[in-house]
Amino acid sequence: MLGIRDIIVLTVILGSLPFCFAFPFYGILVWTVIYFLNSEKFAWVANQLPVSMAVAIPTLAGFVLFSRGTSRLFRRDVFMLAVLWLWFTATTLNSVHDAMFAEKAASAWYYWNMVSKILMMTAVTIGIVDTWDRLRWLVLVIAGSFGFLVLKTLPIMILSGGASRVYGPPNSMIADNNDFGLALNMALPFFFFLAKTESNRRMR
Repeated sequence: MLGIRDIIVLTVILGSLPFCFAFPFYGILVWTVIYFLNSEKFAWVANQLPVSMAVAIPTLAGFVLFSRGTSRLFRRDVFMLAVLWLWFTATTLNSVHDAMFAEKAASAWYYWNMVSKILMMTAVTIGIVDTWDRLRWLVLVIAGSFGFLVLKTLPIMILSGGASRVYGPPNSMIADNNDFGLALNMALPFFFFLAKTESNRRMR
């Protein structure tokens, strides 16, 4: 049975799909929110659905059909991403055929699949984010996602006097308190970048 959170999350995500196809940059922003904020993790039914794939497919289709950024894929940094992916693939193949790591084969391929999708969307992001405004919007979305997570956990930190552990969204890459803390430290430069480049004093 769908709860209120499921209805809100699914309505926003499904309603965004046509815009992801028509405006691939918008799709990149939605996909970024899903991966950093893990919005579907706050619901019950939506948590079981491949919402990131639902956003990625129309975004990729729109990128191929409408974007002029496909030529930007023939760059050195994208080539290095491809080399990195080939290395991950080679090491995964080696590990699953090694008797010492054979029992971890399913886990290895699971993470290979996840990382492959991330690298692919990273390459598409390089092709789409081709202006200063788009870069700023992308950084704003990333910083906003982590800012929301911090505000969500702020009452717990205050009420416990900092003694309570703070965790990220469940079943995500930042679910553990140490992973979440590292992610927040890595996100700090985004906030400094936004403050430094913001012309509005109140916003800064």
